[in-house]
Amino acid sequence: MHKALEEFSKKYDGNIETLVEFGRQEFKPYENYVGARSFWWGKFLRIAEKFIELEKERRKGQKIYIEQQREYKIGGFTLKATADRIEVDGGLKVIDYKTGRIPDKKDIERGLEPQMPIEAIIFEKEYGVTTTALEYWHLKGVD
Repeated sequence: MHKALEEFSKKYDGNIETLVEFGRQEFKPYENYVGARSFWWGKFLRIAEKFIELEKERRKGQKIYIEQQREYKIGGFTLKATADRIEVDGGLKVIDYKTGRIPDKKDIERGLEPQMPIEAIIFEKEYGVTTTALEYWHLKGVD
C-alpha cells in the first residue's frame, strides 16, 4: 500500500484512477491470495478515496517530498531516517503513513517512539527550517 501511495505522490495528477492503477500494480503479485483480495484491496480502495481528498488540500502552496532517506552521524553512531512524506511551507512537516496502530502520544513524549523526532532533527538540517508538525496519517479505510 505504501508503495502505491509513494508512486502516486511522486507522479501526482489528482486523479483517483491513477492512484487505483498504482494500487493494482502493487497488489498484482498478491491477487491470488484471498486475504489480499478480500481485505487489503477493499481497504486500499477506501483509503484511496480519502487520500485523494487529503492530497488535493495539502498540495496547495508547499513543497512535498516523498520517501526521503537521509543519514546523520553523531558521535560514533549513524542515525538513518526514511520519511514517508515531508512538506515544507516555511516550516517542516514530517508525515508517517500508518495502516496499523498509531504510537501513543505519551510514549512519543517519553522517548519510547523516537522515529518521528529523529526524522525531524535530520530533516531540519536538510531543509534549513524548523519543524512545525509531526503527523501520523492513519490510513485505515473507514470513517
